[in-house]
Amino acid sequence: MPALAVAHPLPLTADAPASAERALLEACRRGGPGEFRRLVERYEGLVWGFLARMVRDRALAEDLSQETFLRAYRALGAFDPSRGAKLSTWLLTIARNVALDAARRGAAPTTELDDTAVDAATPESIRAARELGEAIARAAASLSPAHREVLVLAEVQGLSMDEIAVVVAAPSNTVKQRLSRARERMRALLAEWEADR
Repeated sequence: MPALAVAHPLPLTADAPASAERALLEACRRGGPGEFRRLVERYEGLVWGFLARMVRDRALAEDLSQETFLRAYRALGAFDPSRGAKLSTWLLTIARNVALDAARRGAAPTTELDDTAVDAATPESIRAARELGEAIARAAASLSPAHREVLVLAEVQGLSMDEIAVVVAAPSNTVKQRLSRARERMRALLAEWEADR
C-alpha cells in the first residue's frame, strides 16, 4: 500500500449520506489502495482534527492519523454499515484506539496545538484572540482524557451523543454525564481566567 500522506489535512466537511458512504466503502473493498485513497482524502481532516486536539501535538497527530488509516485499510472487511454505524464514526473509533495505544506506549505531546484563527487586524485583537485560545487550550488540557475526548467529539467534531457513545464505547448516559462535567469544568476555568485578567 502506498504511503498515506496526511500532513495537510482537509477542512472538516459534512458527513456523506449513508448511500454515498456505502458506495465509497464498496469501491474501496473492490478497488484496493487507489480507491482507499479517496476515503483517506474525504476523512483525513476529521481524523487528524480529532487526534490533534486529543494529543495536542501536530507531528504526533499526523503519525497517529496514518496509523488510523492503516488499521482501517486492514479492517475494511470487518466494517458493516448495515449495523447502523457511519464510516466516520468507525474511523473515529479507530483513531481513539490508536491514541489510547500511543498513550500506553508513553507517547506524550511535546507542544500544544495552536489553531487559533486570527482575523482581526489590530495588535490588541490579535493578542486577545491568542490569549483566549491559550486559555481554552490550557482548560481543555486540564480535563481528564475521558472528559476531553467527549468534549472534542461533541463541540469540535459535531457528533451526536449516540455517535460519541459508539466512538468511546460507553453508554449514552455516561457520555452525557462526561460532557456535562467537561463543559462545567471548562466554564469554571474560563471564568477564573477572565476574573484574573
